[in-house]
Amino acid sequence: MISHIKIILKDNLLSAIVKEYKFDSVQAFYKELNAAEKGNRDYKAARTEWEKIYGDKTADSRGIRDGLRSVYKQ
Repeated sequence: MISHIKIILKDNLLSAIVKEYKFDSVQAFYKELNAAEKGNRDYKAARTEWEKIYGDKTADSRGIRDGLRSVYKQ
């Protein structure tokens, strides 16, 4: 999806976005965009790996709120 943004953001629109978000240049914007894309890919890969290892094997599937409620009821 992010790669589609690169295609859509052209000329005046891209320049307006760069100015609105106070980037020094279009190149600086693309540098940040590429870093964000890489971070997103890295996160997805790490999450996939985590799911392979742990999956549904978590010790307690209750939510934090439920866990706190049970502690305070005691």
